[in-house]
Amino acid sequence: MGATKPIFSFAIGVLLVGGLTGCSNLNRFEPAADSRPETSKVVEISVRPNSVEQVVLGELYKQGLERKGRAATVNMDRLGIENNVDGLLQSKTDMVVVCAGRVLHHLEPDLAEKLEKEYSSNEEEDINSGDRRETVYQAVMGAIGDNINGADPSNALGCSSEDSAIPQHIIPVYRSAVINREERGVLNVISGTITTEDLEKMVEKSRNGQAPADVVREYLDEQGVSFD
Repeated sequence: MGATKPIFSFAIGVLLVGGLTGCSNLNRFEPAADSRPETSKVVEISVRPNSVEQVVLGELYKQGLERKGRAATVNMDRLGIENNVDGLLQSKTDMVVVCAGRVLHHLEPDLAEKLEKEYSSNEEEDINSGDRRETVYQAVMGAIGDNINGADPSNALGCSSEDSAIPQHIIPVYRSAVINREERGVLNVISGTITTEDLEKMVEKSRNGQAPADVVREYLDEQGVSFD
């Protein structure tokens, strides 16, 4: 009987070690953390508060994302295209809504001047032709830097006070880590829905005292924009 005690003790030891190893393995195979946590954060859309057009556009894309189920907010703390765009490039905000020609002048002034001369010398071609829209869009995307993407350019034109021969098509530009493919599709739908006339009417209503959020909500409801 005495000879069996060491064997029994050894067996207990093996079981204990095995149990600890099993616990270690369980810890090792716990679910990994989300590798793209920013795809679930509240999307911050920075706009210039001194521009009613900017506030309306920010609301449009915000409410579009919300109708898809993605939380978003409009931030009006920053002033000027430089602060908004540069803030995006520095990951201090998630999205800005730009006018193509204006932002190209800021990011690539030499290329913008070249296009200004080219487009100014050909007055017969529509300033907002598809070819020009695509050329300027590609130029903006090439200048915007890595880890930044943009939805398709809208047919709607903004920055009407801008004295430029370069098309001012609306483009929502965002950090790629924040917006997924389906949400980019939402931005494309919003961009494709609005026209220059639609935007001007929403801006006018907002200037006349109606809250931009209410103006945008009415417009999206009238257009039947839904992502159920």
